[in-house]
Amino acid sequence: MKLKFIINDNYIISHTLSYTGYEKFSSYENRPTLGNFSQIAWEKCKTCYSFFAGRLANKTMLETGPDQTIENLNHCVKHLNEYLEFLKNTPEYKELKKQVEKYKEKCEKEWKNNFPKSEKIVRKLTGFDFNKEFEIYITHPSLKNGRYWGDNKISWGNKEQWPNYTTVYLWHEILHSYFGYSQLEHAIIELITDRELKSKLNNQEYSDFNKNISREKLEKKILPKWKEYKIKGGNITKFIKKIKKSIKK
Repeated sequence: MKLKFIINDNYIISHTLSYTGYEKFSSYENRPTLGNFSQIAWEKCKTCYSFFAGRLANKTMLETGPDQTIENLNHCVKHLNEYLEFLKNTPEYKELKKQVEKYKEKCEKEWKNNFPKSEKIVRKLTGFDFNKEFEIYITHPSLKNGRYWGDNKISWGNKEQWPNYTTVYLWHEILHSYFGYSQLEHAIIELITDRELKSKLNNQEYSDFNKNISREKLEKKILPKWKEYKIKGGNITKFIKKIKKSIKK
């Protein structure tokens, strides 16, 4: 399995401008850099900024209705490339990008160092042969990000909350390419990565369960059978089918 870590300027700009609300920060370490860049982006074009921030339609619908919304969207279509090129060449973005580049190097190094051990752990728990190639689009570490987009594409950015954090959650997103997004499948992924992989990489007991109440209950419900399964290893697909039957009873 190969991971290619990528910096995409357009995506970094889009993600940064849409993720600067207080609840979206994973840390405040580089908040001034993010704030300075957002301010420049706002001053350059409030309409384009609002488009990235996800509030363009809501704001114009509330204030002036559909006609103004259409006009603003047309403005974005006409000026978006120009807007992006302007932002890429600002000192504020160049400083932000340096931080992303440094973070990318850190992610690559951690993944490379942990891969032999982590792949062995996950392969034993799933029975999968991991031979896919993934593109990992890195964003700023002070902004929360972590998503599997389909087509073996993953976006990632977050403060390292504890040792080997990036490795564990990249595996989490990778497994979404092998599983679906049902509550049960998500709970199984969390047991594999957020619990088992994390505990083995860090030589510790299982961490607290997910704060998502419905998945937390599900994880605890299937935990006894999971403990039996993980000792033997095997085919995770068959295990999920077995769990589905037991839950229905």
